Amino acid sequence: MSVPHTPPDPMLQVQQLYVGHHAWLLSRLKARLRDTAEAQDVASETFVRVVAARPAAVVQEPRAFLTTIAKRLLFTLWRRRELE
Repeated sequence: MSVPHTPPDPMLQVQQLYVGHHAWLLSRLKARLRDTAEAQDVASETFVRVVAARPAAVVQEPRAFLTTIAKRLLFTLWRRRELE
């Protein structure tokens, strides 16, 4: 008799993604932006987008996934600054 596979809890997956990669992402953003507060804002918004995007269990390469989201946020930030 086999045990049915239960899908992982999506919020637990996001929590594991955050715990495992937030510090790494924040350090990359600090180096790129040279502003700790702004780097923290972008890192936070990145994880907000992760929660809204899809279940974290689908993510095969978490750092690449987070980098892509953060880059898109940076491009938006820089475009907004140009317009101002």
